[in-house]
Amino acid sequence: MSDMTGTTTSLQDRVVRVFVSSTFRDMQAEREELVKRVFPQLRRLCEERGLAFVDVDLRWGVTDEEAAEGKVLPICLAEIERCPFFIGILGQRYGWLPHQIPDELTQSQPWLDEHRHKSVTELEILHGVLNRQDMADRARFYFRDEGYLDHLPADQREEFVESDPARRAKLEALKERILASNVACRVDYPDPQTLGQWVLEDLTAAINQMYSPGPPPDPLDREAGEHEAFARRRRGVYVSRQEHFDQLDQHAAGEGPPLVVFGESGSGKSALLANWAFRHHREHPDVPVLLHFIGATSASTDWAAMLRRILSELKRQVDVKVEIPPDPEALGVAFANALHMAAARMAEPPEGGPPRRLILILDALNQLEDRQGAPDLVWLPRILPAQVRLILSTIPGRSLNELRRRGWPELEVELLEVGERRQLIDAYLAQYGKHLSDEQTIHIAMSPRCANPVYLRAVLQELRVFGEHENLRRSIDHYLAAATVPQLFDRILARWERDYERERANLVRDTMTCLWASRRGLAEQELLELLGERGQPLPRAHWSPLHLAAEEVLVFRSGMLGFGHDYFRAAVLVRYVAREDDQRAAHARLVTYLEQQCSLARAAEELPWQIVQAGDWPKLRQLLVALTFSDVGEDLTLDLRRWWAALEAHSQFRLLDASRPVLRQPETMGEVALWRLAALLNEMGHPRESLGLQQYLVERYRRIGHRRKLGGALGNQARILMRTGEIDAAMSLLKEAEQLERASGDLTNLQSTLGNQAQILAGLGKIEAAMALLKEQEQICRETAYWPGLHHSLNAQGNILHTRGDAKGALALYKEGERIAREIGDTAGIEGSLGNQAVVLIQCGDLKQAMTMLKAQERLCVELGDKRSMAGCLSNQGIILKAVGNLDGAMKLYRDVERIVRELDDQGSLQTVLGNQALLLRRQGDLDGAMTLHREEERICRRLGRVDSLQKCLGNQAIVLYARGDLQGALSLWKQQERICREGGFVDGLQRALGNQVGVLEAAGEYEPALSLLKEKERICREINNPGSLAISLSGQSYLLAKYLGRVHEALPLAEEAHRLCVQCRLATIGKNVKENLDFVRASAENASASGQADSAP
Repeated sequence: MSDMTGTTTSLQDRVVRVFVSSTFRDMQAEREELVKRVFPQLRRLCEERGLAFVDVDLRWGVTDEEAAEGKVLPICLAEIERCPFFIGILGQRYGWLPHQIPDELTQSQPWLDEHRHKSVTELEILHGVLNRQDMADRARFYFRDEGYLDHLPADQREEFVESDPARRAKLEALKERILASNVACRVDYPDPQTLGQWVLEDLTAAINQMYSPGPPPDPLDREAGEHEAFARRRRGVYVSRQEHFDQLDQHAAGEGPPLVVFGESGSGKSALLANWAFRHHREHPDVPVLLHFIGATSASTDWAAMLRRILSELKRQVDVKVEIPPDPEALGVAFANALHMAAARMAEPPEGGPPRRLILILDALNQLEDRQGAPDLVWLPRILPAQVRLILSTIPGRSLNELRRRGWPELEVELLEVGERRQLIDAYLAQYGKHLSDEQTIHIAMSPRCANPVYLRAVLQELRVFGEHENLRRSIDHYLAAATVPQLFDRILARWERDYERERANLVRDTMTCLWASRRGLAEQELLELLGERGQPLPRAHWSPLHLAAEEVLVFRSGMLGFGHDYFRAAVLVRYVAREDDQRAAHARLVTYLEQQCSLARAAEELPWQIVQAGDWPKLRQLLVALTFSDVGEDLTLDLRRWWAALEAHSQFRLLDASRPVLRQPETMGEVALWRLAALLNEMGHPRESLGLQQYLVERYRRIGHRRKLGGALGNQARILMRTGEIDAAMSLLKEAEQLERASGDLTNLQSTLGNQAQILAGLGKIEAAMALLKEQEQICRETAYWPGLHHSLNAQGNILHTRGDAKGALALYKEGERIAREIGDTAGIEGSLGNQAVVLIQCGDLKQAMTMLKAQERLCVELGDKRSMAGCLSNQGIILKAVGNLDGAMKLYRDVERIVRELDDQGSLQTVLGNQALLLRRQGDLDGAMTLHREEERICRRLGRVDSLQKCLGNQAIVLYARGDLQGALSLWKQQERICREGGFVDGLQRALGNQVGVLEAAGEYEPALSLLKEKERICREINNPGSLAISLSGQSYLLAKYLGRVHEALPLAEEAHRLCVQCRLATIGKNVKENLDFVRASAENASASGQADSAP
């Protein structure tokens, strides 16, 4: 079922298992050669292909042949069935004959009846190869040369030859049958070393044939195969409910919101979805079905890895053109955008047919790792296109609570009814040729605890292996007495301890403790080495019985063995590692082992987590340095950022200190490591150092002519330069990137580059040029349905309109941007749009609604961990607090913002918050403190080339000088502000500069020039629909006309209009002054009328 997983080849856990069959006493040298010399080479070969190599030799390491042979025949046959490769080694001994074959074994393996007098070795060969036609290409036999015996001491030869003629005859017949078959066989190896060489050659060739040499298999194929294997296991014995299938069918064919499947843990949600998806795909093969079982693989519980996998599958299954961002904060946006793009592809009717659907199933949301709000579904869009039929499953808890807040429809998977339990009991045991009496079946089915399928299956698994029929009822009652699933597993663990610890004490405890302590499981060979003694791994004969018994609760994920579900993990925790000391000891044991045994790639995956759990910070630093500055693993950046953050939080070790040698000589590092280190430094607050590495990469790609990588490096470097204020250099890099992207037709990156250039131009006051680029960006995004870019373009255009004084137009664009962001689930976009709208509302005087939006923005900033946006949000809240008179609260916020932006080295935001603090100090009467901050603000504005901010800063400095009585100094600064605003098109700043100059002109008696400035201010305010400033202009004109120019009847209509604006727009702050001026003008008009004076100039 290729569409269900994205791969047509079953990867079957990516494990190469080789069963080794031989006689016992005469083959010890051969087994030593294979285990110690050959198999390690094959294991390394497999690791290079992304495989796990497992050799299964149930005799190696066991000293008692009869114990080895007699005890493990059932296990031998079971292990053979799990091994795709088989090696048979025969000398001159036939091997041990079992005294009897258990009836239970012959019931499950009827062919054994005809072979009761065969040796265990021959039974293995029959079962593994000769009775199977499919093993011809994957089995190899090796016969030892009889001349080998001539080199043995006389007293040892009897161990190497059969003395019994009947057994010799059976051995010869077996060899003849092997030679007559079509299975490869090499004869007459002279010594164990030659055998080892032959086995190495043959198995290398077989592995190469099955798993092609070259790079490891595509990780996407590997992950898809793991999910398919998980689904296949859930499609075993299953009691279906037609009403559930019907509701899922209706959802798949419908157009409503996503469907939420919920129920208790173990109620069968995964089995329902696996079986329904298989059936639906069989009936609708043209409908892609993408399954993701959270918990099925080592990476599946990481929300970011999950989204990357889904994005990759959408790219290859639906041909969605989407870039997969490395930054987790951008993944949610990319995911939502990709779903919309997939919906657009699905809506295209194939050859005139109806539109198709894409089915996406995300199972077990509750198992997502609790990082970055993943269980609260911050990554999941609230609005999805109709063509994407999303099905989610979870247990009650945080994820379900969030889904219910969204109001999405639900399907509850209830626990098993009694009749369904009986069906499951019969069907499960029938697989193994077993059944219970009606009375026993009813007794189990009537137990309320067996309503949980996990509980019932665990009981049945125990009963399946229970051999004392007369005590069966007692065993049933024993297990049914367990009140919970974890308590049931505790009883099962106790039974394993009794059955599987005779040869190796505490085997169950140590096995489960090691697996519990692992982050994402252990390779089987790793586990055997951990459980072994005196430098030797645990013998297979001791391990396999426990492994086979536990296969219902232990699963392979990407070649790693781990727990199958949380119930069993909980039981292990309580039984073996309940104390914190035991937990730390378990992690420390794995740290010691992994340090000595594993490769660097394996260390990157498991070791840092183990060291963090053990709290050994010096050891963590040593490992992180090794990982950070090597080329191992291109996808390590996110993990390394997490580990370095943990290290810096708990110790004095710093990434920057460790990076200094590389910063001095970047040529000493590989390309992958340089990209990773540059990203790490930037993300962890060291943009300058990151910039140096980006510059080195740019020069390197220029030198070798790698255009695509050059474009990426240029963009990264430009973004850092923009943040640090080096605008000209950033623009130069963006222009070069633009040329590369236009030449290659890379529209996705081109729109981003255009947007970044527009941001720079707008800051420089080149508004028309910036708007032209933003319009081109908007057009590209609409044509390519790239919604995140469209959202950013609209917001940037809104910023320009806001600067021009068009509050209404800006607000409309911000609202459209918010709508798009909500549709695609862009949380960062939503918070940005809310903040922009709040700024406009503040300007319009709607402080209450502005604060509501800012509080919503603040919550999203916390959710995203977005410090830069948080700084802007808190600044705007400070403006509102200042406006309502809460000056202390405002200053506290401004100082919090200053601390944040200095940490981020965000010069642009620092300039803004310094200006806000200065305004507050001015209001509190601290004119010197205000001027000091304004002048630092001015220096930053000039360094960054931020002319819009510069004009505002100069205007505010002028106000301070005016308050000090330095009217000419104030007028000079307002004139500079006026010039900048006229050149840059900053109309709102222009009207402010004009209005502020009036006071100086009035004091100088220049009333007509002052009136002229107020008339221009009036015109601008009418054009940009700024009622507050318009009211101030009208009121100012009326005052001049009435008080100084003697034109009272011209003044009165202006004063009345100003008052009407304040009433209509609820401009309470300026309304009081406007009303006082109206009263003055009216009184002046009445006096003029009473005296009979006409308007005249003074």
